[in-house]
Amino acid sequence: MNLIEAILKKDIERIKELLAKGGNPNLCEDDAGITPMHFVAQQNVLEAVPLFVQAGANLEAKTRGEGDTPLQIAQLHGHVQMVNLIAAYLTKTFGQGEQH
Repeated sequence: MNLIEAILKKDIERIKELLAKGGNPNLCEDDAGITPMHFVAQQNVLEAVPLFVQAGANLEAKTRGEGDTPLQIAQLHGHVQMVNLIAAYLTKTFGQGEQH
């Protein structure tokens, strides 16, 4: 099973395993330029986002043709939580609490 298959099955443990073994979080398997993060966004696999970010996924990767980013894919599919999560990572606000 490769990363995309694991994403489609929402198999978080397998995703962790593949990334830990050096799976490329930015690998495009076809000419469309669709990365694993595009699939994560499309399939709304929220738990996978921090795993891919930590592994170095490009959150701003664009598909060829339409030029959609993972954020735009999440928006197109109406995945509000995914949109908010990706946006938080893009703005580097995820996990930052108020400093007193």
